[in-house]
Amino acid sequence: MEPKIAKTIQTAYLLLDNLKKYQPELNNYGANDTFITAFKESIEDLSQKHLLLENVKNRKIAVNRIQKNHLKICTVLLKKIRSATRDVYIGNESILQKFHVNTRIPKDIKLMQKEISYNIDLVTDHMISLTAVGITEQDIYNLIACHNAINEVLATIEKVESVQNDAKKNQSLSLAHLKKFITQTHSKVNQCFINNENVLLEFNIND
Repeated sequence: MEPKIAKTIQTAYLLLDNLKKYQPELNNYGANDTFITAFKESIEDLSQKHLLLENVKNRKIAVNRIQKNHLKICTVLLKKIRSATRDVYIGNESILQKFHVNTRIPKDIKLMQKEISYNIDLVTDHMISLTAVGITEQDIYNLIACHNAINEVLATIEKVESVQNDAKKNQSLSLAHLKKFITQTHSKVNQCFINNENVLLEFNIND
């Protein structure tokens, strides 16, 4: 749990326990059953919102692992194609440039998507020559599979990031709501026990 969230929840539960303890005195200051119930629900809501956000973060980590794995597979395949291209088109700079032989293989997933898509048509057009150096129909199928896998990963990433953004907003709203309860509780306690330093200390109110 994030330190900021953990500290806020810990503080809130301490206040809630003391509210229940001193409810007879605080009731006249608005700390009635309705307030205490709403306070408790606010704590639980923040805990739930934070758990949801953590689950989404873990999902994103898992998707990133899948993304890295696809990038590795695509990189190996592109290296194979470029190596074969060098062998069969040695000295033919025009063809070598078309195959991006002297260009770095993308590490970004979206750039890799474009490169794989580009190579599907390129390899297909030069299949007769490339077959002589070990490129087969299976390599084309593998390119298509890579392209489809990347599309799926990108769609998942977009969805997860959208859910994560919503979860962050919801957690922030829930946190702000709980902090209002904490502020209101401090105010009620200060009014009720203005001359009782010991009780104020129990509520961790020092001023």
